[in-house]
Amino acid sequence: MRKLTVIILFTGVLAAMVLQSPVAQAQRLTSNSYSPKSGSARPLEFSVNYGSMWGGNIDTIFGKLRIATGDSWYFAANVPIRHGMWGEFSYTRQGTRINLENLGVARNLTDMTVHYWQIGALQGLPRGNFVPFFIGTLGLTYYSPEASTVEIEDLTYGLNSATNFSMTFGVGFKADMGPDQRVGLRGQFRIMPTIYNASGGLWFGTGGGGVAVSGSAVWQYEVSGGVVIKLGR
Repeated sequence: MRKLTVIILFTGVLAAMVLQSPVAQAQRLTSNSYSPKSGSARPLEFSVNYGSMWGGNIDTIFGKLRIATGDSWYFAANVPIRHGMWGEFSYTRQGTRINLENLGVARNLTDMTVHYWQIGALQGLPRGNFVPFFIGTLGLTYYSPEASTVEIEDLTYGLNSATNFSMTFGVGFKADMGPDQRVGLRGQFRIMPTIYNASGGLWFGTGGGGVAVSGSAVWQYEVSGGVVIKLGR
C-alpha cells in the first residue's frame, strides 16, 4: 500500500504543478488545442505508465488461489475519434505470483506473469490543458505461470497458461505540459475483471424464449501514473 500512496501523491503533485504554471493559467483563458473550431489536427497519443496491481482470487477444493500484488506496466496508443474522445489500444503487464491460502496459511506456488490486451474508448472532459476521463475497454487476459507443475497435499498437478475474455473500466486524468503541449502526465485507476468458467444457452417454449449467460470473474485493480507523448500537428 505504501507504493500505491507514493504513485498517487507523485502524480497528484505533478498535476498540481502543471495546473498552477503560468502557461496553464494562460491557456485556460483561451481555447484549448483540441477545439474542433481551431482547424488543427488532433495528434496521436502514446502513454507509458508504471503502477501497482492487486486483487484476484479463485476458490478451489484446496483453498483460495490468490494473485499477489505486483508491479505493472501499461502501454497505450490513443487515436482521436472526435473532440474529447479517443480510441485506445493498450497492453498491460503484471509480474506477480500465485499463492494458495488454506486455513489462514498462505503458500507460494509459483511466479506468474499476467498480460492484458485491450481495445476500447477514452472519453475526456477537456478543461484547458487538464483532461479528466472515463475509460472502458474489452479484450483478453493471458496468464503465464512460470512452473509447469505444483505439489499440493503430496500430489502433483499440472499448470497451464490460459487466455480468457476480460474488460477494464476506470477513471483518470491527463495534464499537458510545456508551451507546445507535446508531453503530459497521465494518472488512472482501473477495475479489471477477467471472465472464467463462462457458459451460456438459448431456450424456447410456449411462453417465449430467452438467453442465459453465467460465469465467474477474477477481479483485479490497478493504479498507475506516467507520461503522455503526442505525435502529429
